Amino acid sequence: MAHATVPKYRELKQPNRGKNPVSYEQARIWPTQGVRLWVGVRAGAERGPGARRVDVMLNDSSVPANLTELAAALPASPYSLAQTIVIAIVGSVLSVLTVVGNSMVMISIKIDKQLQTISNYFLFSLAVADFAVGLISMPLFTMFTIFGYWPLGPHICDTWLALDYLASNASVLNLLIISFDRYFSVTRPLTYRAKRTTRRAKVMIGGAWGFSLVLWPPWIYAWPYIDGERKVPPHECYIQFIETNQFITFGTAIAAFYVPVTVMCILYYKIWRETKKRQKDLPNLQGGKKHDSSKRSNSR
Repeated sequence: MAHATVPKYRELKQPNRGKNPVSYEQARIWPTQGVRLWVGVRAGAERGPGARRVDVMLNDSSVPANLTELAAALPASPYSLAQTIVIAIVGSVLSVLTVVGNSMVMISIKIDKQLQTISNYFLFSLAVADFAVGLISMPLFTMFTIFGYWPLGPHICDTWLALDYLASNASVLNLLIISFDRYFSVTRPLTYRAKRTTRRAKVMIGGAWGFSLVLWPPWIYAWPYIDGERKVPPHECYIQFIETNQFITFGTAIAAFYVPVTVMCILYYKIWRETKKRQKDLPNLQGGKKHDSSKRSNSR
């Protein structure tokens, strides 16, 4: 006669915690890293009001050894209810405005042939990057901030980080391309206009996205394998090599942010200086034109 399998459990005492005791009756199935923990409650008058008898059935030794560790595994939100509501509203409004605003830019350029110029192609690429930030990055970051921990697991974490850094870096590089385009249009209006073709614009846009694609997503996914293990805690979400390798952190920060921003500042300063120079030369040019026109009228 076959014996029924009886699940193993151990009894743990958990005292009431002041005015806000943990409600184990409302405990739910919590999957984490392939482990499932069933928490059941036995009402026992013999235990008295100061303790509760909890049956914890385990199918993996990595489950926390006591309920204190279990509670600590899911950190509480660091914000009050009012602060949480404000953060949620602000994050949602910013996300919606970002998505709607960039959607309008993309739709306008797409449906209006007159707007399909080379300058607007750069703006379209920038709008795509910012649209992705508003649709993916901002809502999940708002959730992460409110919860105080990452509840969606490592795979979604890495995907979120990869898309976030890809779109953000592409946005910065598109701004850099726009600044180069404006600089050459101002300083070399005749020679640059001849070289400013749709094909070259597409190559520049593809280069911005391609560089961002190579710089971030592959390393975000591959670095735990390069290190030999995943060192990011289960309820945290950040890029592993940024925390474990200072040289890579320094290099990526320079390549992805500081160099593009510095170049943009230099270019816009030169654009401003060239504009000021032309404003000073404008009265002389207008005076020369008036002088020529007066000579022609006198000759008549």
